[in-house]
Amino acid sequence: MAIASSAAIKKFQGTRSRLVRESDQKEFYGWVVETGTELIIAIDGEKPAENERLEVFLGSKAGSCSFITTIGRTDGNRCAFAWPELIRIGEPNHEARRKSERVSGKIETPVEVMDLAPNGMGLLTDFRLETGANIDLRLTTDFGELCLTATVVYCRPEDNLFRVGVKLQELSRLNQARWDQVLAA
Repeated sequence: MAIASSAAIKKFQGTRSRLVRESDQKEFYGWVVETGTELIIAIDGEKPAENERLEVFLGSKAGSCSFITTIGRTDGNRCAFAWPELIRIGEPNHEARRKSERVSGKIETPVEVMDLAPNGMGLLTDFRLETGANIDLRLTTDFGELCLTATVVYCRPEDNLFRVGVKLQELSRLNQARWDQVLAA
């Protein structure tokens, strides 16, 4: 375990985060948008209030960390946190998600691809999917089209849409090569 440098902390930018409110263990999810003098996370959906104590979990391919902190301020869906004086970076999270901006997907109707991980992805749909259901996805990427089969891990309401997590089933050699290119881009 290493003590974090500013370069190590910067590697969390653009990754998925999980926050757990200390008072009732309610979970919040968001994206790390800034890692400078303070940590700024854009929260999906409902957000915690200023001055609430939360345990923050960050993970990337470079490492992972968690710490307890208080929300310093909020601005829209963004929450700002002071970094603790000492952060220890633990084992990398090879399943860490990072924001998707250049991949679009289609099940039977277009869906928004929110984030990507080596074994899955997060989607935003306007329809509910059953947990455990197998779905066929057609993804359009900079590296060509990918036709994948995935299993729905969760589907939860988010505003008037549904946030869906899927786990990819075994990929063909060609699809695995394209998927690896997408993740590396």
